[in-house]
Formats: sequence, C-alpha cells, structure tokens
Amino acid sequence: MKKVRVFVAEHCEPCIPVKELIENGKIDAEVELIDIESEEGFKYIEKLNIDGVPSAYQGSERCQMRVDEENQTLNILCPNKEEKENEDKSS
Repeated sequence: MKKVRVFVAEHCEPCIPVKELIENGKIDAEVELIDIESEEGFKYIEKLNIDGVPSAYQGSERCQMRVDEENQTLNILCPNKEEKENEDKSS
C-alpha cells in the first residue's frame, strides 16, 4: 500500500489534533507528515493543487480524514484504499 502524505502547517488550528494523533501513532494508515511551509511542502502545493490544510493524499488522489473522538484515532479514507477494502470483502 502507498504511504499517505498528510499536509499540515504550524499556524493551523485544525492541524493540531491531526498532528498529535499521528505523532502518537493513533492512526489507521502509514503516513508521512509534511509541513506545507517547508521547502518539501512547497513542492507539493503546486503539484497536487493543495488548497487547505490539514489534507491528505495518496499519490495524487485526495483522501478524507476523520477524527474519531470516541476512540481518539485518526481515520484516513483514500479512494484506492476504499476500493481495495471493498474488493477484499467481496472475495
């Protein structure tokens, strides 16, 4: 499975819980956390047309992120991941 890139920014309020959950391993995917204000992050803004943070991408596909307040976990739903899970269930 491809790694999911999660984009955040230092001065982004909604990014705080996302970063904390990732840093504490409370996530259901393998991720690479990238600050869009970094040199590496700037490259992705234009390449992926990132228009806000926090956001997540698997390859060039945008993923949905959901914080599960009850279990204190971050769930990332990517188009390819959902298709693969549906294939696994139907097999």
